[in-house]
Amino acid sequence: MKAGNPKMTTEPIAADVVSLNLMTIEGQRAFITAHVVGESGIPRRYQEGFALWKNLAPEFPVLRGAAMAWIGQFGSAPPWTESVTKLPERGLAFIGQTGCGKSLLAACIARALIERGVSVKWQNALELFSRIRRSWNKEGEESEGDILEDMTRPQVLFLDDLGKEKPTRWVLERLYTILERRFSDQKIICFTSNDSGAALVEKMRGDGCEDLAEPIISRLSGMCDTIGEFPKTDFRRKQPMAIVEPTKERG
Repeated sequence: MKAGNPKMTTEPIAADVVSLNLMTIEGQRAFITAHVVGESGIPRRYQEGFALWKNLAPEFPVLRGAAMAWIGQFGSAPPWTESVTKLPERGLAFIGQTGCGKSLLAACIARALIERGVSVKWQNALELFSRIRRSWNKEGEESEGDILEDMTRPQVLFLDDLGKEKPTRWVLERLYTILERRFSDQKIICFTSNDSGAALVEKMRGDGCEDLAEPIISRLSGMCDTIGEFPKTDFRRKQPMAIVEPTKERG
């Protein structure tokens, strides 16, 4: 029987795979980390992590020190090898006024965890509930169950701007479900909020939801420690704004 020639493929090889093979080990790590960071949901503005951190206030070196100490509790396993198995018992709460650096510090930590091989998900709280509502559309790309699984699967979940959502019973039921699943699975949650625990309770009690507000705050209190005190400054307001004067009409 006559042997045939081996079949040649005409499919192009992905350029990024070729580039990856030509990279150094350090280059490969940086390439893969950047991909994982992009997929995590961390806002593009914050994806460079601690490279963006500046000590703009006396509290900032202390906050960075607390962040590095917490990160140090994790084991280290690059994301292209195996999963990290050494995890701290509690997450972090970032509480402070608008523009004080909460989300930036949380994102710096999220990026650092990804570099250690920790599976991380970043989710804005308002957008989370919008995602769930969109899932009810028959043509939606994901179901409510898919979204809840997305919030449960990663080793560390960062919920940004918790408390901005309107505290309806529907919202609080979903939030409680996520917290309860993560609590039961011994997975870490970190969150940012403008409101302290007492203020969050009062806000969530709206529409007669006391029966859900108290358990939610109890779960958060039992799962998170406050990272430290943020400055009472809105640094975004201190940045110069480019204001374009309206063109005056000539008579």
